[in-house]
Amino acid sequence: FGYFFTRNWEEAMKLNRRVAVLSPDENWNHLSKTFILFGDKGANDLSLKTIRKVTIRSWSLFSIMHQYFYTKQYDSLIDTIQNYPEGIDSKGNYMPADLITGMAYQFKGMPNEAKSAFERALRHIQEQIMKNEMDDRLYSSLGMTYALLGEKEKAIEAGKKAMDYLPRSKNAFYGIQPALDMAHIYAFLGMDDECVVLLEDILSKPGHFHPKWLEQDPRFDSIKDHPKYPDLISQPLSQQYQINPPN
Repeated sequence: FGYFFTRNWEEAMKLNRRVAVLSPDENWNHLSKTFILFGDKGANDLSLKTIRKVTIRSWSLFSIMHQYFYTKQYDSLIDTIQNYPEGIDSKGNYMPADLITGMAYQFKGMPNEAKSAFERALRHIQEQIMKNEMDDRLYSSLGMTYALLGEKEKAIEAGKKAMDYLPRSKNAFYGIQPALDMAHIYAFLGMDDECVVLLEDILSKPGHFHPKWLEQDPRFDSIKDHPKYPDLISQPLSQQYQINPPN
């Protein structure tokens, strides 16, 4: 993951192949290979084949969602998610199935179906927050759902609350997700400048989100005409974070 986070795809894949020899059925080996492929070449047939070997349900759906978002196979995502009614519930992410389905409908140009799904997702997330009001993941999902429903003030408030609960300054690994979800919120709301500023910071530091992921993600389509977008998708990691392979 060190090489993956710092975008050294060649070294990351070398180590991935070594792990595959030692533990061919290890879930995290398949996941890390998928993420390396996403970051290096983009989602393709090989990444989909690798995802299908993942047996941890939340991470399987997380990977499938990105695969189908990145390749714009929204019908495939809608069909697949029927097998994952629980949605994504991992340490770094909480996304109800209806939120994911709603985004797929949105990208397909089906606003009525999307709105119905987002409204169901909103009710579900609000119920979960009543059970655990300190969970940053819930506020990230709440913010995205509000944004997709056009509730600007509520969306920003929820997204910022998630970042306050898990700032990247305190958790460099998992803290990227609330910041990334805040960038999604800004993009959904058409706040392109705010989105770009946040993405510049995210992409300047090590993490699981890379320029190639940004380039493929339809959730960021709204910023593609921004004058800084070409710099974002080619933005190098700050030199201080580079890792050189051992001799």
